Amino acid sequence: MMREDYKIYGDVLVFYTTFRTNKYNLICAPFVGINNHWKNTMFACAFIGDETTESFVWVFETFLKAMGGKHPISIFTDQDAAIAAGIEQVFPSSRHRLCLWHLSKNANSRFGLLKSDKNFKNAFYKCLSGCITPNDFEETWKSMINTFKLEKDD
Repeated sequence: MMREDYKIYGDVLVFYTTFRTNKYNLICAPFVGINNHWKNTMFACAFIGDETTESFVWVFETFLKAMGGKHPISIFTDQDAAIAAGIEQVFPSSRHRLCLWHLSKNANSRFGLLKSDKNFKNAFYKCLSGCITPNDFEETWKSMINTFKLEKDD
């Protein structure tokens, strides 16, 4: 069933690890997608002992073999560098993206304006989730940068 679901719905993959929240003290690493009813669909799951690039390469290669060699078009993850390195090695043609929740969390911790300026917060979140096309994003981003005079900030 999981292989069939992956054949149909596996273009976009969410891979997110939970850190040692089970009684065996292992890291749970589910592979999840969305089906045609907009419901989460589990494609596979791994339990690993550490979060090293080598472990993720092994998990991704094993997943790829189990799923008949089909690479996802896009993979959404958290900001873990070892996961990113594993994706680069095993799924070089797949687009690796960070999930919106992690982008928001990271932005809140790095941008003081998000906490202090409601207008900036609205403009920033419009960039994250309110743009449909790449051109729309670029225009919205440039407008935000200009409005809040962030041209010289990294």
